Amino acid sequence: MALFKLPAVLMYYLRQWWVRFNLRRRGIRLGNSVAVKGHCQIDGKVEIGSNVIIQSAIIDGRGGVTIGSNVIIDQATIITAQHDIDSPTYPVEYNQVEIGDYAILYYHSTILPGCKVGKGAVVGAGAIVAHDVPDMAVVVGNPARIIRSRKDIHSECDINVMGGFGIRKRLMRELEKLFSKQE
Repeated sequence: MALFKLPAVLMYYLRQWWVRFNLRRRGIRLGNSVAVKGHCQIDGKVEIGSNVIIQSAIIDGRGGVTIGSNVIIDQATIITAQHDIDSPTYPVEYNQVEIGDYAILYYHSTILPGCKVGKGAVVGAGAIVAHDVPDMAVVVGNPARIIRSRKDIHSECDINVMGGFGIRKRLMRELEKLFSKQE
């Protein structure tokens, strides 16, 4: 059984290395232990902090995106460009988006250009953020409204394990199981 898990663990590790290599090659700045899972579209001027999980997200960094450390982005969309609908030439306007440390962006949430999501803030599923979100706020809806404040951040959560970076430990356990059964 352990022999069959070993290639999957190695493939996951290699895929994460390849994804991070390609993102860095395109000029995206990555911190340590950034896990990019699923089909993600990340382009432009993007800076990502350490211990971040990004799953199946769309990040349009043409106007600049800064993502802090220990952030979880689960199938969210971050937009930094929009058109000036009042101008006859319909020009594109770019505005930077900032996501604070320990923030969580849930399923199908959207962050619009120029918005800042504060430290420890939670953006609920399907929320459309059109204005800044204060630190530790929980927002939901369209447009996003504050429904409560968060009591504590997920500082005790091991994002490395959640993102699959506990892979060395898992790999060593699988190897130990494999070799202990052969003896």
